[in-house]
Amino acid sequence: MLAQSAGEALQGFVLAGFVRVTLIHQTTWCVNSFGHMFGWRVEGATDRSTNSLVLALITLGDGFHSSHHTRPTAGVNAPAHWDASGWLLRALERLGLIWQLRR
Repeated sequence: MLAQSAGEALQGFVLAGFVRVTLIHQTTWCVNSFGHMFGWRVEGATDRSTNSLVLALITLGDGFHSSHHTRPTAGVNAPAHWDASGWLLRALERLGLIWQLRR
């Protein structure tokens, strides 16, 4: 549906464009900042990165920063039952659309 007025078009641009992109960037930067300060470390981690359940829920699994640093090529982060991006990748693997998914 097209906007009925210029005001509605501007509102759509601001909400669907600017706010959405700003929120995505801010959550990504929060992972890179808070993901090194608050949370727990994975056994065997050699750096100061941490896992944060709160950040993981907001970022669909990207908040498991210590897991990512421990296994940077893995498509599914541990704990896998909280990694929403990992759920999608495992579903695509079951459908045969992706293969050799690293865990």
